[in-house]
Amino acid sequence: FDKFSLLLGLHDLNSEFMINDMTANFIHPTFQVNQEFAQTGKNGPSIFPNTSLAGRIKYTPTEESYMMAAAFDGVPGDPSRPHGTHIDLRTRDGLLLIAEAGFTPKAVDQEDNIPNKFALGVWTYTKKFDDLVDVDGVGNPIKKRSEGAYLLSSYQFFHDKKTGHDLGAFFRAGIGDGDTGQVDWFYATGIVGNGWMPTRTNSEIGLGFTQSHNGNKYMQSVSGVADNSEYGLDLYYRDKIMSGITVQPDLQYIINPSTDTVTKNATIVGIRFDINF
Repeated sequence: FDKFSLLLGLHDLNSEFMINDMTANFIHPTFQVNQEFAQTGKNGPSIFPNTSLAGRIKYTPTEESYMMAAAFDGVPGDPSRPHGTHIDLRTRDGLLLIAEAGFTPKAVDQEDNIPNKFALGVWTYTKKFDDLVDVDGVGNPIKKRSEGAYLLSSYQFFHDKKTGHDLGAFFRAGIGDGDTGQVDWFYATGIVGNGWMPTRTNSEIGLGFTQSHNGNKYMQSVSGVADNSEYGLDLYYRDKIMSGITVQPDLQYIINPSTDTVTKNATIVGIRFDINF
């Protein structure tokens, strides 16, 4: 049984599912959780800060492969009490079911993270949700299954052991049902390099691009007041300036924020500090 592991309790789904080490330092949130999935459920999926009770089983047949599946309470926390952690199990909440299988081939001189990853996942809610457009004979929304699938991939294609320089590329994508959620498909792609700044061996540079596409039914439901897609560009530089302190300036440019036809494109400038003792 050393190849199996079991987890029971409050669980952040994104701590194990739909993660990619190469995108971990991007600040734009869709590099961490696909947009077509992040919008789902009554109170979102079980992701910080709202996590739910879950059971997860994982099987690792080899050091470089895995398969895992989990069942989460369909409504994390209590939507009527947004502050604090609440466990409120109700039959009508249903379950969020998710499964993922992946391959993580070793990269040269990498011990702390996993830059190379190829994975496929699927998810579904057992409780059905209102269709955005379709109604029955008396005008009530038809109930549809909220479900989808996703792909994760990243690969370090260059590494210089002498200088410590490396460069990798990633691509992640997902599709949703298009009946119950706004976004029916999404992708993110980009490159990440380490050690390329002269004399800064601990430096990291990342450039990424995302697109979130509205489904046809959502476009019908809002009667033409939304654009088809939101686009995001995220550029960051990350560096360890002294022992335990890392600084990360970040620049984002968002085209069609929230796909709102009225909201102007947004430029976001930020800086993040990591302090570890």
